[in-house]
Amino acid sequence: MTEASSANGRRTTVLAWVLVALPALLLLLYVAIYAVNGPEWDHVTSVAIFERFSRHDLTLRFLFEQHNEHRTTVPRLVILGLGLLTRWDNRAEEYAHWVLMCATTALIFMAFRREADPGTSRRSTLLLFAPIAWVALSPRSYDPLMGFGFPHYLAVIGFVGALWMLVIARPTLAALFGAIACGLVATFSLSNGLLIWPIGLVLLLCDTRVQPPRDRTWTRAIVWGAAGLVTIGGYLDGYVDPGNHASPWFLLEHPRVSLFHFLALNGSCFSPPMWGAVVVGGILVPLELVCVGLVFDDWRRRRQRPPFGVWLIVIVLISCFMVSLHRAGFGIIQALDSRYTATTMLAPVGLYLCVMARRRAWPLPRWTIAGLVTLMTAGYVMASIDAWTIAPHWYSRKSRMAYLMYSAKYQPTAILDTLFPSGEQARLYSSVLERLHLNVFAQEHFQPRPLPADWPQPQFLVEDVSGRPTDSATPIDVERTDSIVVDGWAFNGAGTGPARAVFLTIDGRDDLPVQVGVYRPRLGGAIERRYRRWAGFSGSFGGFVLAPGEHVLTVKVISDDGRHAYVSEPIARLVRR
Repeated sequence: MTEASSANGRRTTVLAWVLVALPALLLLLYVAIYAVNGPEWDHVTSVAIFERFSRHDLTLRFLFEQHNEHRTTVPRLVILGLGLLTRWDNRAEEYAHWVLMCATTALIFMAFRREADPGTSRRSTLLLFAPIAWVALSPRSYDPLMGFGFPHYLAVIGFVGALWMLVIARPTLAALFGAIACGLVATFSLSNGLLIWPIGLVLLLCDTRVQPPRDRTWTRAIVWGAAGLVTIGGYLDGYVDPGNHASPWFLLEHPRVSLFHFLALNGSCFSPPMWGAVVVGGILVPLELVCVGLVFDDWRRRRQRPPFGVWLIVIVLISCFMVSLHRAGFGIIQALDSRYTATTMLAPVGLYLCVMARRRAWPLPRWTIAGLVTLMTAGYVMASIDAWTIAPHWYSRKSRMAYLMYSAKYQPTAILDTLFPSGEQARLYSSVLERLHLNVFAQEHFQPRPLPADWPQPQFLVEDVSGRPTDSATPIDVERTDSIVVDGWAFNGAGTGPARAVFLTIDGRDDLPVQVGVYRPRLGGAIERRYRRWAGFSGSFGGFVLAPGEHVLTVKVISDDGRHAYVSEPIARLVRR
């Protein structure tokens, strides 16, 4: 080998590593920029885990209780463990989600390397694996990634880990028990984790007629089947239909909508827009079905063992069918929810794995691999553009939910209903977090205290008070259950970003917190002075905060050093009836 060719080889190796590592680094950057501490909706119920732990009442019965149609035992334990280390800072969870995605990708890489042609170099294997890395580490699943993601990512790594142990690892009892452990993780994270048991049994039964034969196949199948029966029986014991699904008869009554829902589910990992997802799903699903058919034909005719990737396809197709069976009635748009893509991205990955494993055996057109790589690359780009575009608005909305959790004692039920389906329950959860000093109450917040009101007036504007222009002359009648919402923006002293803190002050005495950092694109530039875009604020409270009678509402903006304040002129006169 010449010195020039050796240098070219080293450069190609570096390029291969960069291509594989770059999506992980970009995803980590996404988390670092937009991570928010504050639960919402389903994740709010995790407060009960810490409350029970504090009361020494964390029972097995509670851990196995249903959450909607799922039994989230494993996520509950992981949330508790990580929460005890971080005072339940959800940003740590979001980094953990990233770790789970990377670990899943590493397992897929080991399977890809094992099934690659024996003569393929490590450098070539890395280059060929790059499209999988980009798809598996796409930010498209931003909802679970930046929120209640443990059920999704633990189920995914449980799926992949179980299949890896059954397909790739040596057929030992240790590997079998490892697969059972992974199956339990998947099952007790999401309800579709139950699929691993029948699919794993079919996988092992397929091994009974492959050439060359595998050791202990019937023993492994019997042990796996018994473990599956016990697990499924335990899962269904005491199971109650949550009743939050559309009727499964919708599939027969509206086959067109159901089909489009199914296709959109499969295509949304690459194309977030609705009809784009339907079209992409219409391309992927037939290709995946043909791939499954070819693998089955190889197994039936030539006794060739099905490759790792085909089982990923089967799991996703069945999972999507189950979702469409129960949720197609909510409309096609529901299929675009990014939480589903944590699982559905496994199908195109599985398709690529199968094509690469059988590319020399199958009479594929020359453009097949190039076309599939192009589709995966374009899908990553489309998904990434969507995720990065929506991220500032997503961050702002998540910050709003964190603000509502922190200020729940002041919020009316109607506003807390946006945080959790039961506003009153959300208020109780907030009080538990405050008592335990967890989550948003463990963060540093500027506390209201007497400050000299001598800070020069910053750039700020109160845009409206409960949808009305600021007007201290005309009183606003307020009932106990009414909401008072104040929206505006306020810059720091230099005018380069948001103010340090803002409060709504009632009668010059009571300071109520305001959410600072609401995303307002028009306030800053695209690149220069971009931080000004986060200068919006929004504050709210319920009429029950006010005593009967007349009150004056002002805005207090805190100086950059936290030692001074600017107090506005009255922005509204409130009359509590």
